[in-house]
Amino acid sequence: MRRNYLSGLHKIFCVALILEIGYCKADEIKENAQKISIEGYIEMVKTKSLPAVTAGSNFSSAKNSYYQSRLQMTAPNLSFNSAVTQSNSFERTSEGISKSLTSAVSMSQPFLWGGNLSLSGSRDVSDSVTDSYTGTSSGERVVSTSRSYSRTFPTLTASYQQPLYIFIRNEKLRNWRVNRLNFQNSKNDYDRQIQELEFKAKTQYIQTMVAQKRLEVEMQKVKSAETLYTITETMVEAGQSAPVELLRAKISRKLDERRVRNAQVEVQQVINSFKQLGFIEVDKKVELVSQLKYMPIGISLDKLVMTALNFNPQLQRAKQSVQLSEFQIQSTKEGILPKFNFSAQYSYRDPESSSLSRSWSMGTNMEWSFFDSWVTVLSIKNQRLAYENANRDLGQLIRQTKLDVENAYLELLRAQEQIEDFAQTRKDAEENVSIVRFRFEKGLDRLLDVFDAENKMRELELEYLTLLNSYIQSVDRLTLLVGKDVYVLAANLEENAR
Repeated sequence: MRRNYLSGLHKIFCVALILEIGYCKADEIKENAQKISIEGYIEMVKTKSLPAVTAGSNFSSAKNSYYQSRLQMTAPNLSFNSAVTQSNSFERTSEGISKSLTSAVSMSQPFLWGGNLSLSGSRDVSDSVTDSYTGTSSGERVVSTSRSYSRTFPTLTASYQQPLYIFIRNEKLRNWRVNRLNFQNSKNDYDRQIQELEFKAKTQYIQTMVAQKRLEVEMQKVKSAETLYTITETMVEAGQSAPVELLRAKISRKLDERRVRNAQVEVQQVINSFKQLGFIEVDKKVELVSQLKYMPIGISLDKLVMTALNFNPQLQRAKQSVQLSEFQIQSTKEGILPKFNFSAQYSYRDPESSSLSRSWSMGTNMEWSFFDSWVTVLSIKNQRLAYENANRDLGQLIRQTKLDVENAYLELLRAQEQIEDFAQTRKDAEENVSIVRFRFEKGLDRLLDVFDAENKMRELELEYLTLLNSYIQSVDRLTLLVGKDVYVLAANLEENAR
């Protein structure tokens, strides 16, 4: 019996040694792994992932188009032209050469109020020489030379055109506002995509942590099952337990080993998704170093709803769609209204061969397309229908946003209540482990009871991590609905309350 007992101790020692070697290898892998915090992973996804790069490129293109349209409406355009020509002519009685130089500078300056100022200046210089041949009675050829030179410097012209807003509104200012609304839509879409990526990255990080924690719990269970199997085998060989107990321990060990293999596959799949989202090399080892913390939020539902109505990205887009519909109706209406324009021009010319010349003119003109077979009227009706639909969509979206915020807030309160209630459960489990260990040392409980208490404690830790994950997801979901960081919003309210 003593030999069987020593053989059992030897088996226990071997199992412990194998598990210890496994943990040493795991520690060695962790030392060579890339340490990633949850903040670093979120930043990595926001800057390196393919969706983030694509969203950034699309937003940069929209921003460049917006600034391009602004410059076209308000920025001056300058141009310079210069031409040098030379011509030669040959005839029976004459030959000549002429040269000319023309230079011109022009500028066009549009204004946001619809006017346009044009300035131009030019300089012209021409020089020609002609040799004429005539004969005499003695047969000799006589050459006579004539030369002409002219210069005009400078020639200045200024003109200004301005629409008169009698029946119509400022079309350029309306286009300016339309472009600004379109750009704001693009910015809202980009901000929402980045927020969703941040939410996805945080969820992926926490899911990886939960999968690794679950694997750790299952490995601890296997360790306990191996130790229990070895002890049961020793006791059966010593005749202190029935053989059926060994069969039960073997079945329990096999079940725990199967759970470990499943957990290992799950961890590998989650880590692959983790690397794919964060644009991390596939063969790179990673180690998650962040610890999740429970941070309760104290904020009222009314404040969340009010903030969502002002900053929710979908609501912002719906409001801007209503404004764009209004601008479209105004633009179509003005197509059949009379348009008046004012124009003025001033010119200055100082040729060298003649006197100074100045002139100016001003006037107005009208353009009125008063009949187009009711095409514009039908177009206005369709646009009014679109405007009413946009208003209805906005009202429905406001109601839906209020409902979504309220549901998300209730979910947040439920998660907070569960976490706070779970704190007492964790405390009770820790106390239970301490009591069972003490009773085992006194010989009042079995080693199996210690293993069961420890395994329940680990399962509770895993359950707490799952609850914390649900709470963080509730906070992130509420952040997406509100359009502002809920933690920052709560901190600002608390600071303003002081």
